[in-house]
Amino acid sequence: MDSVTLIIGAVVIALCTLPFVFMGRKKRKHEKALKQAFSGLAMKENCTPGESEILGDYIIGTDQSFRFIFFYKKTEAGESACRVKLSEIRSCKVSSTGRTVGDKGNSILVTDKLNLVFNPIDKNQPSVVLELFNSDENMQLNGEIQLAEKWERIINHHLKP
Repeated sequence: MDSVTLIIGAVVIALCTLPFVFMGRKKRKHEKALKQAFSGLAMKENCTPGESEILGDYIIGTDQSFRFIFFYKKTEAGESACRVKLSEIRSCKVSSTGRTVGDKGNSILVTDKLNLVFNPIDKNQPSVVLELFNSDENMQLNGEIQLAEKWERIINHHLKP
C-alpha cells in the first residue's frame, strides 16, 4: 500500500466517525444540563439530590430522604419543572391514552400520551400530572413505559406507611 491510499483511508474513517463523536458530545452536554436543573430543584427545597433517571428531554428523581419527587423537562417549546411533596400524596399511577390503528385483523394500539399521576391525600386538591410521553412531541416510545412503571413502583413503595 502506498501512502496516498493510507491517507485517503484515514480521512474516510475520520469523516465517518466524526458525526458519532459530535452526537455523543451533544448528548453528554444535554444530560449535564438536566442534572444541574435537577440539583437546582432539590437545592430550592433544601434537599440533597438522590436517585434520578434521564430519558430523552427530561429527568425524574428524588431527594435522598425521599420526601420529594422532582421532574424537569426541557424541549424546544420551553422548560417545565415540578416538585411533588410525597407526604401530601395518597398514590401514584401510570396513565396512558391511546388509540387503535388498523383494520380488524391487523390492529395495533398506539400510545398518544403517557403520564405519571399523583393523587393527593386531600381530595379537594388536583392531581399532579407529569407528562412522560406525548406523540405530538416525539415520534415513538423509547423506554418511557418501563420508566413510568419503575417510578410508580418506587414511589408507591415509599408511600406505604
